[in-house]
Amino acid sequence: MVDIRFADPSEREEIAKFMAAAFPRAKWDMKGWRAILAGRWADPGDPFAISVRDQGQLVGCLGLVASHREVDGARRRVLNMTSWYLNKSLRGTGTGKAMLHLLLQNPDDTITNFTSAPGAAHAVRAAGMQVLDAERLIWRPDAGRTPLPVTDRPAPDTLSTAEARVLKDHAGLDLHPAQIETPDGPLLIILSIKQKHEDYVTHELFHASDLTLLARYTDRIAASLLPPERAVFAVDRRFLPADARADDVQAFAVPRFWSPGHLKPAQIDHLYSETVLLGLKLY
Repeated sequence: MVDIRFADPSEREEIAKFMAAAFPRAKWDMKGWRAILAGRWADPGDPFAISVRDQGQLVGCLGLVASHREVDGARRRVLNMTSWYLNKSLRGTGTGKAMLHLLLQNPDDTITNFTSAPGAAHAVRAAGMQVLDAERLIWRPDAGRTPLPVTDRPAPDTLSTAEARVLKDHAGLDLHPAQIETPDGPLLIILSIKQKHEDYVTHELFHASDLTLLARYTDRIAASLLPPERAVFAVDRRFLPADARADDVQAFAVPRFWSPGHLKPAQIDHLYSETVLLGLKLY
C-alpha cells in the first residue's frame, strides 16, 4: 500500500538525492537540493516535504519551504511548494491528488506555488488551489520621470524591526535591496535582477515594505532604479491598485497559485521561497 505523509527529518538526504535523480536537467547541484529542504526559515516541526513510499521505497516527493510571516500583528505559516515528482507508475492513480490534499488540509496554512510546471497546473487547480496572480505590470526607462533618492544600503536606524528581520533572513542570497526616499517617507524594496529576455534586464519587485507608497510613486521608483536603456521594472498585479497604469502588461506563462489561509493576495510576496533560495528566474 502506498504511504503518503509529511517526511521525517531523517529522510532529508534521501529526498534530496531522489530529487537530484528525478530532475537531472536542474540548473543546480546537490547543494541546491539540500538548501531547498534544509528549513532555513522553518520552526522545529514544520514540514519540509511530503514523501510517498511504496513498500518502503521512496517513489515520490513534494518539497516545501516553510516560513512564518508577521502579518497584521499575527504570525502566519506559509508553505512554498517546490519540486514535485511522482514515479510514472503511480501517475493517474490519484496519488498526486492525495499529496496535495494532505498539503492543503490545514486551513491556517497559506500555500504558495510560484513556479508550477505547465503540466502540473491542472492538478494544482483541481486540488483546490486558486490563482494568486496572472500578470505583471511593466515600466521602461523614461527620461521624463523624476527619480527619487535611492540607496542600496539602508541605514539600520531607518528600518522597522520587521524590515530588519527580512534583510537578515535573506542575507547572502541573490537579491538587491534598495531604500527609496519618497516625499512621504522611506520605502524598502527588494528586487530580483535577472536577464530573462535578450533585449532587456528585468528588475522584478520581490518585496515592498509599504504598498501604499509603492502605488503612489511607482513611476518615480522605476526612474530611480532603471539604467537609461535595456531594462524594465516589473511588479506583479496584486501589489498595485486595479487602476494602476504602466507602460505594458505581461501575462505569466503559468499563473501563480495559492491557498490563502488567513492572508490576502497583496500580502504574498516572493520572499521566503524556493525562488530566492535557488536564485530562480520567475515566469
